[in-house]
Amino acid sequence: MIWDEKAREYLKQEDYEHLRLYYEQLLDEDPENIENYLLLGIAYLLEGKQEEAQGSWFLLFTQGDEQEIEQWNNQLNDILEATIEELEKNRKFNRAYALRLYLQSFEPDNLDNILKLILLEHSLGKFKLEHLEEWNLKDLLTLNYLDINDYALFVDSLVIIAKYSAEKVIELTKLFLNLNHQKSDQNTFIKILSDKFRLFNDNLGCDLAQIALEFKPDNLYSYLYLITHNASNRAEAVKFAHLLYQKSDSLGLKAFSNFLLLLNLLENHQWDSITPIIERHKSLLKKCIDSQIAPRFIEDNIILVNNVLPYLQDKPEENNSLKYPVSRLFQEEVQSQSQIKFTEYSLNSQPHQSNRKLKIGYIASTLRRHSVGWLSRWLFPHHNREKFEIYVYLINSQGDELTQKWIFPYVNKVYKWQDSWQLFKYQDVAQQIYENQIDILVDLDSYTNNLTCQVVALKPAPIQVTWLGSDTSGLPSIDYFIADNYVLPDNAQNYYQEKIWRLPNTYLAVNGFEVAVPTIRKQDLNIPDNSIVYLNVQNAKKLNPHCLSLQMKIIKGVKNSYLLVKNAGDKTGIKNLYLTIASQENVSESRIIFLDRDKTEEEHRANLQIADVVLDTYPYNGSTTTLEALWLGLPVVTRVGKQFAARNSYTYLMNVGITEGIAGNDAEYIEWGLKLGNDANLRRQIFNKLRKSRHSSPLWNVKKFTQEMETAYQAMWQDRYSR
Repeated sequence: MIWDEKAREYLKQEDYEHLRLYYEQLLDEDPENIENYLLLGIAYLLEGKQEEAQGSWFLLFTQGDEQEIEQWNNQLNDILEATIEELEKNRKFNRAYALRLYLQSFEPDNLDNILKLILLEHSLGKFKLEHLEEWNLKDLLTLNYLDINDYALFVDSLVIIAKYSAEKVIELTKLFLNLNHQKSDQNTFIKILSDKFRLFNDNLGCDLAQIALEFKPDNLYSYLYLITHNASNRAEAVKFAHLLYQKSDSLGLKAFSNFLLLLNLLENHQWDSITPIIERHKSLLKKCIDSQIAPRFIEDNIILVNNVLPYLQDKPEENNSLKYPVSRLFQEEVQSQSQIKFTEYSLNSQPHQSNRKLKIGYIASTLRRHSVGWLSRWLFPHHNREKFEIYVYLINSQGDELTQKWIFPYVNKVYKWQDSWQLFKYQDVAQQIYENQIDILVDLDSYTNNLTCQVVALKPAPIQVTWLGSDTSGLPSIDYFIADNYVLPDNAQNYYQEKIWRLPNTYLAVNGFEVAVPTIRKQDLNIPDNSIVYLNVQNAKKLNPHCLSLQMKIIKGVKNSYLLVKNAGDKTGIKNLYLTIASQENVSESRIIFLDRDKTEEEHRANLQIADVVLDTYPYNGSTTTLEALWLGLPVVTRVGKQFAARNSYTYLMNVGITEGIAGNDAEYIEWGLKLGNDANLRRQIFNKLRKSRHSSPLWNVKKFTQEMETAYQAMWQDRYSR
């Protein structure tokens, strides 16, 4: 240890005067101690007395020979670095920065120090691109001053530089790879860079992945990134997914790459290619389940393969028979890789302590301006603070204005985990939940976020629940799935491993939506005033040829009607799909109008009012979009299925007392679409019913819903410990 205990305390307290006096005293007692001369100079530097520091060292160095001076210089560098690390540990970043600048001034070729300066300057808001030129970063890289152990530090610096110039990152990356001709060095660097692709923006990440492939054509991480982050060019993503599948040398990797291929074919609407890929996907999942091995390359993501089949088929029994074994493999892999094991819970988590408050934790990446955030926010202000303590765990999110307004003020504690140049550690989240002695952990992400799933898989709370985000994740660590009497069929427990907890009315309630001023009118779109306007606002993955053909039959059957389409996804692919189906059904292209996405959710809701009837999708219904339409008084035509994703609109309609528009098959879907388009009186009746429902429906009664959720939590607690 370079600094003794007393000196470390002075450093921690920033008492640099007494630090200097302390070493002056030590030198008086032992003037032959070379290290104390060096430490005294550091103390002068920390006081801001650079001349005195240099004088102290000059006096020492004039007394040594060439070999001793070199030895003392090296010793001084080590002491400076150790002091800086101590200051950074104590979060004394400005002092650490001053010492790094000093180190750079007399040792300008210290590339390690320059890279650390980049990180430190960025954290202090002092970084400028010109500094890279001043520090001769390119020249130092050319001289191969970077040790292989510091490659990660270089990548961390690139992440910072990317915030100022993508071009500079590409330049430095290519320079470094071209200079390091040893294949092993290139591979090491590419592996470290690949691990952090996701810390760059998507475009730069894709550029770096392409560069990495030039030097390491078999780098699977590059293919993975180019598939998952190439949102602006789905056709390219499909190409790379095909390549990844071909290069996959293990069963698990083939299953995962096939899933990515399927997902991107959906996003790109290449339906001619999808059917055989679906069957291959199911076959690969069955083989993975039979092998009982989660592959090393994708063990952190394998659970994501579960979230594609509900878009393609309404077969919950079959889907769940694949989902649960895959999720179990994922959980076993997460637990085997974690050093943390939660086998016992706090004594505070005992059922007989009935007078204490239950601790409820909500974990999600979506508690923000996201569908889950808009819908779940109503719960937090209404929680009973006398009976419950509420904790929130944000995954890869700092929250936003929605979180600040609707969630933060109403909870006991908020914890945030965000990717930075340091990688996210799901074990830290689980440990925090465990230390908070959470009684019931409520997962709002389900299988849509693998990081949340990793936390939940460690079982940091004695009771864990899935609510709202999607169908269940299938993790064995989940105890309950919150539903109602409509969103799952009566026999659903037969193919769910979690206990389905049905709330007495609705599994979700909201108190409305903020609505801005409309920015589009019929005349803006060259639609006659007396026309009937149908609207589809579902995302790209929910669109399929069969469902769209039903919608075209409705348009064809209602004179002077138009279909407005506003979807998230590949615009060209969506347009081509719609127009192909329109041509097949002999519907004029002029009756299909494609809208741009609105700037805000509030504007989006305002513009829904241009519609007379909203057409839902099947086998994956709308959820937030249906609620928004009902709040605005719009009729919705929905096709009810068997799976959770095919019954959301159904439960909302039933809970507001509207049966008009609910179809049990394709023929009824078309029939309701025609009837609602042709019958203005029926639409007016539905509008009036929906307006009245605001004062009577459980769907709009958040206070009552929150009480029902709380009753469920208390009953879950008693149910678990009464067995």
